[in-house]
Amino acid sequence: MESQKCLQGFADGSEAARIGRRLIEIEIRGRGDVEAAMYRLQAETGIDFWTWWAWRYRPPTARVLRSTWDNLIAVYQVKCARLRRTYGEEFEEARALGRSDTDEHCQVCGLPAAAD
Repeated sequence: MESQKCLQGFADGSEAARIGRRLIEIEIRGRGDVEAAMYRLQAETGIDFWTWWAWRYRPPTARVLRSTWDNLIAVYQVKCARLRRTYGEEFEEARALGRSDTDEHCQVCGLPAAAD
């Protein structure tokens, strides 16, 4: 399956766009903060502002550079771990209530759970 998503230094662009959009949504602090959120993500990740902008406003491309993909996944894992620390009690409550997707997906961002 990895060979289908990563081919000669490229990764799936639609998946990268989906994760990028979710990370932007997590980073936004309120109304009118979208552009500033993308600049904060650029400073934090090294992924260019215009890449974040394209993930937010344009249809996904067929592929992205593997280095950008690796950086994006690393950022996602850090953000997911931070959210799990912040909202850990809510995760435990959801697990106690029998939420079946608690372990597979991050309940805050909706993406597959990062390995801790």
